[in-house]
Amino acid sequence: MTLNGVLFLIAGGAEIGIGMHARDWGRFFLWVLGGLVYIAAGVLCIVNPILASAVLTLFLGAGLIAAGVVRAYLAFQLPADHPRGMVFLAAAVTILLGLIIVSHWPLDSIYVLGTLLGVDLLFHGVGWVSFGVGLQARG
Repeated sequence: MTLNGVLFLIAGGAEIGIGMHARDWGRFFLWVLGGLVYIAAGVLCIVNPILASAVLTLFLGAGLIAAGVVRAYLAFQLPADHPRGMVFLAAAVTILLGLIIVSHWPLDSIYVLGTLLGVDLLFHGVGWVSFGVGLQARG
């Protein structure tokens, strides 16, 4: 969480810097406000990492539920002659994952974020290894 906090602080500073170059008041306000939210999240992650992991986990679960609902809605909007089964399946899986995260919140907050980060790092590493193997095969 401390690393996330540092990254949030950097992103917040960058957003405020971009906002300073905005040409109108509305864009300036939104960029600076977004930067301040990032900075607040970064400070929270550094000062209280346990609370930050619980809050981020709750947002993740709620975001997955919302994304799944949007996917299901979009699947209904597809033309009838297009295959929609996989879109509905993806929506159902996304909603289910969100519900699992929210139903176990806040007890599993640290484990959920750690597991998702581990899975992300695993796939990231596999991707780079396959990229390197592909380069080696060409050379």
